[in-house]
Amino acid sequence: MTYLDTADIWHLRLYTPITKDVLNVTGNGNTGIGVFPGAEMLRVGGAVQLGTSIANTTGALRWSGTDFEGYDGSSWQSLTSGGSTLPSGTSGQTLHHNGTDWTASSLLTNDDTTIKIGSNTQDGILALYGDGIINSLATITPYSTHGGQIILLDEANNATMRLQPDVSTGGGGFLEIKRNATANGFIVNGNYSNENPRIYITGASNAVNFNMSVTGNSSVLLPTDAVSNSEILDEPGVASTGNDTGIFISSTNIEVIQSCTITAPAAGYVFVIASGYGFIEHSSGSVESCTIGISDNSTAFLSNQEINMNSLSLQPSGYYYHPLTTHSIVPVASAGAKTFYILGQKISSNAAGFWDIQMSCIYIPSAYGSIVASSVGDPTGMDISKASPAKTTADLSEERAISIEANNYRLQQEVDEMKARMEKIEREMENNQ
Repeated sequence: MTYLDTADIWHLRLYTPITKDVLNVTGNGNTGIGVFPGAEMLRVGGAVQLGTSIANTTGALRWSGTDFEGYDGSSWQSLTSGGSTLPSGTSGQTLHHNGTDWTASSLLTNDDTTIKIGSNTQDGILALYGDGIINSLATITPYSTHGGQIILLDEANNATMRLQPDVSTGGGGFLEIKRNATANGFIVNGNYSNENPRIYITGASNAVNFNMSVTGNSSVLLPTDAVSNSEILDEPGVASTGNDTGIFISSTNIEVIQSCTITAPAAGYVFVIASGYGFIEHSSGSVESCTIGISDNSTAFLSNQEINMNSLSLQPSGYYYHPLTTHSIVPVASAGAKTFYILGQKISSNAAGFWDIQMSCIYIPSAYGSIVASSVGDPTGMDISKASPAKTTADLSEERAISIEANNYRLQQEVDEMKARMEKIEREMENNQ
C-alpha cells in the first residue's frame, strides 16, 4: 500500500498481520526492514547477512568467507581485528603498538600485584612528564650494574637531585642535590670509606664537610668563625690550685712548691701564673738568696724563670718576707693533661720557703700575636754583664710590627686552609666521590 502519514510524508509499505512491517519506505528515503523506519536511512529489525562482493566499491561491506571486511578505497580492511589478529602472549605480558601492529611485551608486565619494567637482560626506564613540558621531569633507571637510580629534573632538563647506589665496596647510598644547573650544593655519601659516611654542603662562598672516616678536627670542617667558643670544646678554660700554709725548702736542690694540672682539648697555649710571698732567714753579715719560678718540668726552671729573693749582709738577723709573682706562656702541642710546677731553690743553708701560694693555668686555643716561648734551661741569673739597655721607641715599634705580622700570618693560614678544603670538597662533589 501507499499512504500519507500525519506529516504528509508518502510511505510505500509491505505489511502482513503476522510479520507486521515487512518493508516500509518513506518519501524521504528512510527504509525499515521488519521494523518501522527510524532516523537513519536504513533500520533493520533483525540480523543482516552479508555475502562477498562483486566489485571494489569504496564504503562497501562484505563477508569474505572468513572475515567481515570494508573497502577503504584501496583495499579491504578487516572489521574485527583492524587488519591483523591480536598476538598470543604469556601471563602478565602487556600489549604495545610498534607503529605497525600490536605486539606482546615481557619488558612491561602486570600480574595484578606488581608492575615490572625491564628484565634481567634489558634495562627498564620509567619517565615522568608534565603538562606543557617537553622533557621528562623524573626518571628511574639502572645505574650501571650497581643498582637503581632516581633522577629529578627541572623544566629545562637540568638535574636537580640524584639518588644512586654508592659504588664503594660494601654498598650504601649516594644522594646529590644541585644548587644550580652544574654545581652540587648537598651531597651525602653513605659509604665514603669503610662504612663511614661523609656529608658535603657547598655554597657560593662557604663550605661544610662532615667526614666520619677521620677523627679530630678533620672530621668536621666549617667556615671560619662559624661556631662560637661556647659551642666548641677548645674554648678557653681554667684550672687552679693553692696553699695557704708555709712550705719550707729543705735543701739547695730544686724542689716543687706547688703543681697544677689542666687538660687541654687541643694544641694551643697555657698561661701559667703564680703568686704568694717568700721568706728567707737572714744572718747579719751574710748574704742569702732564694729563687722561685714556673716550669713544665719538675726538675728544671724555664730559661726566663728566676725570681730571686736576696738579703743584704748589713741587715739585722731575722726573717724577711717578699711578695712574689711569676708567669709564663707555655705552648702545648696536642690535647691531653698538662702539669705545671712552681719550683723553688735556696742558695744558702738558712731556712727559706713560701706562704699563701696561688697557682692558675688558663688554656688559650689561639695566638693573636707573636709568642716568645721559654724552654727548660739554666736561668741566666742576675748577671749584670748580660743586661741590655732599656727598650727604645724603635724597639717597641718593631715588637708591635712583629706581633701584628704574626697574627696576620695566622689569619692567612686559616683562610688558605679553608680555601684548600673548599676546593677539595668541590672537586670531590664534582667527581661524585
